[in-house]
Amino acid sequence: MAGRDDDELRWMATALDRLFFDRCIGGLKSMPLMTRLLLASPHPHDAHSRPFRPLQEKTSMDRYLVYVKRFLCYCLNVLSLEEDALFAEHGFRFTHAQRASLELLWAHLQDEEQSGEGLQEEILQILADFWMQRLDGDPFASPLWHFVGVLGIDGETGQLRPAHLFTYVLVGLVFTGRALLGEWAIPTRERAGMTDLAQRFAQETGSRLMVSWSKDGEMMYFMGKPILMEKIRYMVARMTKDAEDLLWG
Repeated sequence: MAGRDDDELRWMATALDRLFFDRCIGGLKSMPLMTRLLLASPHPHDAHSRPFRPLQEKTSMDRYLVYVKRFLCYCLNVLSLEEDALFAEHGFRFTHAQRASLELLWAHLQDEEQSGEGLQEEILQILADFWMQRLDGDPFASPLWHFVGVLGIDGETGQLRPAHLFTYVLVGLVFTGRALLGEWAIPTRERAGMTDLAQRFAQETGSRLMVSWSKDGEMMYFMGKPILMEKIRYMVARMTKDAEDLLWG
């Protein structure tokens, strides 16, 4: 990793570890159920039937987080290059905002008085910005997706890796991305206040049913809990049959 000192990169990796496991994963316990259902879904407007949750094996999450560490190290290593040289040598460019935030992060990594919590906030914002980057055309204009594409190339043969040797990389990146964006969108430290506010609204407006539907109409969510329409139809059919049996005996 030429161009950057190992001490700064190690500090960055340590801060990312604490951010990910203490807040992104540890904070899932206090995240609203509906938010976790939406976070687990591959569809932008539909909830999943099971909530987003930590993996059973921490070693798997450690392995997935390595991809994120490598991405940040890669960004910091090439940060000293001007945009034209960066594009000529590596095939992508940083946006002005991305470069500015990475330069600020690098400056803070060199500052021994910089707090670990402040460093975590910077890293979280930088990663969220990369994940949320809007692209008008070529997806590889994104440094993140350019990096993903590079991971898909076999270093020895120079050919694309077969699906069974690359899918797990995508799984890891999606898992870590969801966890990081969940913490970025609803920070753990702010959730207690949100709960208090929700309780106050409930007291002032009275309790109301929380019902939503999946896009295909086959799943109903009642207060965040998924209920298959098939089960509702079965319940109605059983009640109808029981009523007919009582009536006609």
